Formats: sequence, structure tokens, C-alpha cells
Amino acid sequence: MIERPLIEPVPPGRPLRLAVVGAGRWGGLHAAKLAGLPGVEVVAVVDRDRDRAARLAAAVGARPLDDVARLDRAGLDAATVAVTLDQLGPVTARLLDMGLHVLAEKPLALDGRAARRLVALAARRRRLLAVGYLERFLDHGLVGGRRLVARRVGPARSAAPLWLDWMVHDLDHALRLLGPLRPAQADFAGERARVRLVGPGREARIVAARRGDRARRRLWLDGARVDLAMGGDPLAAQLAAFCGALRGAAADRLATGADAAAVLDLLDAVRAARPAA
Repeated sequence: MIERPLIEPVPPGRPLRLAVVGAGRWGGLHAAKLAGLPGVEVVAVVDRDRDRAARLAAAVGARPLDDVARLDRAGLDAATVAVTLDQLGPVTARLLDMGLHVLAEKPLALDGRAARRLVALAARRRRLLAVGYLERFLDHGLVGGRRLVARRVGPARSAAPLWLDWMVHDLDHALRLLGPLRPAQADFAGERARVRLVGPGREARIVAARRGDRARRRLWLDGARVDLAMGGDPLAAQLAAFCGALRGAAADRLATGADAAAVLDLLDAVRAARPAA
């Protein structure tokens, strides 16, 4: 849940002005969905590839830039970040330090320590740091005997490790629905993982595997398999929730930087608990 007293809401009476950082597939989706939201204006598209930035900017009526340092802070309220995994944390930090609200793609950072530094920076600047845990905006329920098969728009990011690309979603579901957990079992073999998490009277089990650009996952919470309904437009819903939160609206499903840091802290513990090779 967004802690609104810690955030300076954007004043009403004018459009929200956003930049999209990253003009790849996900940045393109961000720009298109934001441009379709009422009261939202995509002002700039930033990408190190100038031609790619120019193509996406032209599609949404924005200004193309090749460096976030060239953004005009006075003309912006917020930014979304969809860049490579190694640049996700540093770019988010630069934008927060400029005084912008930020929605960064998951997992936000490479580990819990780096994520917590971003959370602290956002708090100092009184800015909202949200993270793109898109599956929060799918309908879900605890359904016995059914398998969770995860899908995503476009191919999986094969450059990212399985646990940072896919398992973080399941860890987020487990923490959000069950509360604090710790690893009891963690087995990794290449692009396959099997994890058991426990808490007081609670248990989560995760099985994840990736082959090429296809990922398959199973998630059990307290013995019941979780099923996610894959309909609707979860990205548009997530971005609308982010923009609403900037105006001071409640956005309970929106993942915060603190949520992402908790996921990464748990992932760090899971990886530390796996047997030595």
C-alpha cells in the first residue's frame, strides 16, 4: 500500500508529465499505455540508441533524448524505467535524485542491499518509487489442483537469471499473501529451481524452470496451488495505478520499492541457502 503522507502528490489541474526511459519492447509498451491514459502526457523518450528513441518518441508525440541527464526536470513529474538489468538500479537512482517519481521495471536492483539504498533515496526526496510487479494486476486466487503457467507479452529476458526474471514474481506473491517467510529448502540446477519457504504456520513452495524463451512455474501457498487469470490489460492497469498514486489516490496493488527490496532480501537468503555446488 502506498504511504501517501511520505509523498508530495502532483498538483491537480494539469496533465501528468512523464518520461519513458528505455525504448525497447517494454519501453515501447510503457509509452503506448501511458499515452492512452487520460490526463497523462509522455513528454520524452530516452534511450542510448538515438534512432530507437526517435522512432518511439515520434509514435507518442514526445521528444527523443539519448541520456537522462538531458531531461528537463522542470517539465516532468515522473518517469518509467525499462532498461537492461545492469542499468535498472543506476538509472532509477539518477531519476530519483533529480526529484522525479519513478516506476522501475522489476526486480529494481540486483540484490536487496542495492534496492534498500533506492528506497532510502526515494524517502529522502519524498518521491514515490514503484516497481513493475505486473502480476499483481492479474486476477488471482487460491485454487486447488491447478497449475500456474506464467506468460508475458513478448519473449522472456533470457539475459537475466531465472531467479531475477521469473522467480521474483512468485516470491512477491508469497510475501504479499502469506507475510514474512524464510527459506527452508533451495535447490538450483541450471535453469531450474525448487524452493520451500516457511513462516509461523505458513508455507510456500515454488518450482520454476526456463527453456529458451519459455518459462513454466508452479506456486503453492499453504498447500493450495495458485492460479492466475491472464486476461485484461495488467500493464495499463499498473501504469494507471502509478499515475493515480501520484495524484494521491490509494493504489494497494502497486508494488513499492520496499516491496521489491523485501523480495530481493528473501531471494538473497534463498540463494545463500542453496547447497554448495
